[in-house]
Amino acid sequence: MSVLALVLLHPASAADGPIAPCAAGATDMRPAYGPVDGPPRVAWWRDIVVPEGSGCLGEIRGRMELVVTLAGRFHAPHSLEDIARRMGAISRTAGLRYWSVTDGAWRTLLSAAFALAGPDVEQRRADFSVAELLSGRALFTAQRDTRSTDLNVYQLRARRVGAGRLVMESNNLTPIRFLVFELYAPGALRVIHFLDRLGPGLWGYYAVSAVRGGALESDPRSMINRSAAYYRFLRGIPGDRDPPLAP
Repeated sequence: MSVLALVLLHPASAADGPIAPCAAGATDMRPAYGPVDGPPRVAWWRDIVVPEGSGCLGEIRGRMELVVTLAGRFHAPHSLEDIARRMGAISRTAGLRYWSVTDGAWRTLLSAAFALAGPDVEQRRADFSVAELLSGRALFTAQRDTRSTDLNVYQLRARRVGAGRLVMESNNLTPIRFLVFELYAPGALRVIHFLDRLGPGLWGYYAVSAVRGGALESDPRSMINRSAAYYRFLRGIPGDRDPPLAP
């Protein structure tokens, strides 16, 4: 049995919760980065209380139904602006592929995705520029997840920290529904992305995804595979090129 399978079958101890890289060059993360250009390391926690003031986790605090972390390193000749441009290209995330545990097959994650001028799905606009993404102000996006019924509105806020560090947080502003059933209330889904230049042409990526609560118990494998899809998008590789992290 692989180390990854062991991690997936047995959640990490609540006493050993996630430790994000709160400063450039941090090495005391949990989990640590995976091998360069190899599979990222993952860890997850069920029903965990994230203490107030836990490093740089922002609004991911208090009792969480599920927390998933993904930490990887990759070579890329990108500048911070190049990565910010990719993160701001919201429309390019439409059609992302992820491994569906339910279907046992690769599946489209988002059937539609676009930037918004405000928190209303009628305020569709072009993708965000680098300057807009790095402005630190609240930005808005709409996504149609193939596992939910409506267009869902999200708020994101990104900021540059020094010459080689970018941090972006996002959360859902609208309820996530399937048919008439509310799966997640507004603000129940939160993600923080940390991107750090670790050396010439070498980047580190650490993501924390959290569910505060929902109508259904979240499967950690689903959240891991969704996080992996975005990580592969940032790297510029097809979502289904490599084996699924959580089959």
